[in-house]
Amino acid sequence: AYAGALKAARVYTSRIGIIVLVALLYTYWGMRWVRLGGHLNILWLSALLPWLFWTLQAEDRRRRIFGAALIWTLCLIASLYWIWLGALVVGIYFLNKPSLDRLGEVSTFALLVLLLSLPTLISFWQAWQLSVTPFYTFHHIAGWGASLNSLPIPSVNHPWLGTFAQAIYRGPLDESSVANMGTVAFLAGISMLFLRRLHEEKERYALLLFVAGLIIALGPVLRWNGRIVTAPLFAPVNHALWDLGHLLNPATFPGTIPQDLANSVPLPSWLLYATLPFLEGSRVVARFAFVGGLGLVLLLAALLDRVKATWLIVALALLLIFERVPWPVSDSVPLPGNAHPVFEWLTRQQGAVI
Repeated sequence: AYAGALKAARVYTSRIGIIVLVALLYTYWGMRWVRLGGHLNILWLSALLPWLFWTLQAEDRRRRIFGAALIWTLCLIASLYWIWLGALVVGIYFLNKPSLDRLGEVSTFALLVLLLSLPTLISFWQAWQLSVTPFYTFHHIAGWGASLNSLPIPSVNHPWLGTFAQAIYRGPLDESSVANMGTVAFLAGISMLFLRRLHEEKERYALLLFVAGLIIALGPVLRWNGRIVTAPLFAPVNHALWDLGHLLNPATFPGTIPQDLANSVPLPSWLLYATLPFLEGSRVVARFAFVGGLGLVLLLAALLDRVKATWLIVALALLLIFERVPWPVSDSVPLPGNAHPVFEWLTRQQGAVI
């Protein structure tokens, strides 16, 4: 993660102090470390995200195509979440400067990813069909978006600022609550919306990653303190979106719309879940904040590169480092791990599929 973030930051600045700062902010971002007890793949795959971004910035077309395809494939075969996380990074790469040439480029490495990951996708499909395991319903997924007030705060697990963060965000402390960007970092990223030079492709790309990643991470409905925000005036829109989802994917949108969703404030990802096949497999929608978090640290690199006063850079750096101080990891597991008894029992079954 650190090496990849160094590479990515160099796209925005040549000042070594800023580059190292940005790499450290990404490497020790709390969301990357929160699930060490059961999801080490989150830590590993988030380390590859800056490499995917950096590869897409390469001057050589072949390096962009084959490099991005290889990294996206490595992520995808380790976790199917990365079908969509990778698609978001690549999709924004195209939308940032749409052209027929770039469309052909994106289509080429998307096809390569499909071919390279086909054995994994086929195996997953076969296992899913045999196990008859349903995906999650939309109502369940709506509970795993990040709350709006959980984004612009330090980590809820911060060793010194955690109490302050939990005074602002008072919802459940689960994976939907840890997409914390930091107050100083978040305000700095938002400030880029009001600065000039956003016509520059590289800065616009980082801003789009930041904004799109966080909007999708909020989930299909707006939540505050872990609870769905209600606004009955959106009921006609919500009913139409539910009916569309029920038409295209009745297993994810079963029956009639639940009352709490009928009066909710809909967000753009509701339309995505209604129309994109298999997106419902991305249960913890808050994980899309990995894309937004990468965009944020890259915006910080671009912003700090404009600052000429050394004292101001140092002051901002100290504030950014302080609000991202990592906490002691307490849920680590021994390697190799001890197998759960159920897996030992399964190995003794002959030909049984459960």
